[in-house]
Amino acid sequence: MSSARRHGILGRVTSWLLIALLSIGGPGLGLAWASEPQPDPSMGALSVGSDPVGAQVFVDGELAGQTPLQLGKVTPGDHRVRVVKQGFLENSRVVHLGAGRAENLDVKLTAHTGARAAAPLQVEESSGGGGGGKTKWILIGLGVVGAGAAVYFLTKNDPPTPGTISVTPNATGMAGVTNFAFSSNASDPDKDPLTFNWNFGDGGSGSGQSPSHVFSNTGAFSVGVSISDGKGHTVSAPNASVTVARNMSGSWTGGRESGFGANVALSLSQSGTGLTGSTIFTGNISGTLPGLTGNVSTLSYPCNVTWTTPSFRVGGLAGTFQISFSGTVDSSGNRMTGTITSTSTAYSPPTVSNATTFTR
Repeated sequence: MSSARRHGILGRVTSWLLIALLSIGGPGLGLAWASEPQPDPSMGALSVGSDPVGAQVFVDGELAGQTPLQLGKVTPGDHRVRVVKQGFLENSRVVHLGAGRAENLDVKLTAHTGARAAAPLQVEESSGGGGGGKTKWILIGLGVVGAGAAVYFLTKNDPPTPGTISVTPNATGMAGVTNFAFSSNASDPDKDPLTFNWNFGDGGSGSGQSPSHVFSNTGAFSVGVSISDGKGHTVSAPNASVTVARNMSGSWTGGRESGFGANVALSLSQSGTGLTGSTIFTGNISGTLPGLTGNVSTLSYPCNVTWTTPSFRVGGLAGTFQISFSGTVDSSGNRMTGTITSTSTAYSPPTVSNATTFTR
């Protein structure tokens, strides 16, 4: 059924009911309106009554008290009000409160008796203009409407507000190592519980408001999330972009140390923030020295890197030697620039440093 036709039918039903109410008179319904609180000029006020009394009143999902209830300071705007009493059908609707205005909400609860436990009817009567106008909400049980009549009125439900996606770290990550944390700040105006379905753009998926994900491959990935309120509304936040480069594992060349004037290459492996590997020397000294250990300060680029070889001897020279490095890897993950230091008791002075660059 089209929206226009549906609204037309509801409008005719509402008009018929209002005419019926006027003909039978308000007191005939057996409703007792709660006395009206005087609102603060900057706030709204709400009084809630029920037949029978003693029903629990929830405002925006929070228990506010029992009927008859007067709330003198309520933030202006739309509020979802639920009236609940054991053995009766629950009543829920959205009430708009204006600053400096008082609204009355009276509910005649319908007994929950098997076949009669159908959705109740809500009728809205609203006065226009400013200054003292009221909005009255009336609940009519099925027994008040004509014999055998069953009329349904669906309460308003707004879709979630999608919000945005935040990503940590907000930088280029390392494939297979960086654990990206995602978070959605979506909210629901009706306080409905939300479900989150994530698409990480690499074939992976997740759920929950704040998932995390490790990308196995390099590249740029578009991460999205769809948010559902469980009542037919699903929205999507703008996608977030994630860039993933290679981690430190691999072969690096181009380094040079000045202690012996040797060319230096590396074979690195990374696990978490730790580095292991071997050092390959060519030139004035040559050979492969296993046992390199190091550390990556962060799991995203650019990052700081340090590593050190074990002590070793060169030919028949007296004393031991050791090579260490401290530098920075750029955002591509493929260029390591810093200072390499050679230390030996055979040197005078015993420590020699120079700038060098490794690439892969």
